[in-house]
Order: sequence, then structure tokens, then C-alpha cells
Amino acid sequence: MTGNNRVSPLIKKYQKVRLQHLDRKLENRITEIVCLYTKNKIMPAGKQKRHP
Repeated sequence: MTGNNRVSPLIKKYQKVRLQHLDRKLENRITEIVCLYTKNKIMPAGKQKRHP
């Protein structure tokens, strides 16, 4: 019982950290997509096709 109580907070902390990490990854992905979308909207059609 005592061992379980000791592990539980660690698991909760790990889950919280994991969740925050996933949120950050998702946020970065969304920002990327939005950036690409706005770039494509702003750029003229001719320049869109050219990739660096």
C-alpha cells in the first residue's frame, strides 16, 4: 500500500508533463500549418510553385 502511494504522485506528474509536451508539439504543428497557409495566401500563384 505505501509503495503504491509513493509511485502514484510520480505517475501523475509524468502524465502531466507528457500532456504538456504533447500540447506543445500540437501547438507547434498548428503554428506551422497556419504559417504555411498564410504564406501561400499572400504569395502570388507563380511564386508558390518554386521551392528552395
